[in-house]
Amino acid sequence: MNISKLQTTVIIKCILGLVILGLGIGIIAQRLAISGLRSEVAEKTKELAKLRTEDTDAKSMTVKYKDLVNKLGDRYQKVSWGKHLPTMMNQINGIMTAHSIKMDTLRPEPLTNANDISRLPMHISFKANLGDLARVVQDIEKATPLLSIEQLDVRVPTNQSDLLEMDMIVSSFAITDSSVKEEPKI
Repeated sequence: MNISKLQTTVIIKCILGLVILGLGIGIIAQRLAISGLRSEVAEKTKELAKLRTEDTDAKSMTVKYKDLVNKLGDRYQKVSWGKHLPTMMNQINGIMTAHSIKMDTLRPEPLTNANDISRLPMHISFKANLGDLARVVQDIEKATPLLSIEQLDVRVPTNQSDLLEMDMIVSSFAITDSSVKEEPKI
């Protein structure tokens, strides 16, 4: 009987040992799974934070865009360049005529697009005295729709004239109507 009790005890101990070993393996497997899930959760949290930052940046850009539109007031326009080119040429011609300046050159340069903002540069050459140049620059900077002087080259004439020779690049910028993608007919 002692031997049979001993065998039963050994069998029970072996079974209990196997159960404990199985539980230990289960605990280790759970810890590994938890660790993997934690790293995955951390990675997804970083991705979510990045998306929130990008969303915040996009909202910030939208607010800045709306602020810019409000600041520009009637200088902001959604236009197609086919309609805007004659307006820009008339605008520049009107400014020059108002100061009794005859232009030697009024020539559109190639249109450039970046996203939905288009830039139409215009090359102008003329002769003027310094006072008239200052008034022209002021009028161009105040123009509606928006004009910007990108380049101004001033040369002293080789003859004895009091008039300076000017080469100017004036650009107009606009948010183009996305349904109309026309380029100026030059």
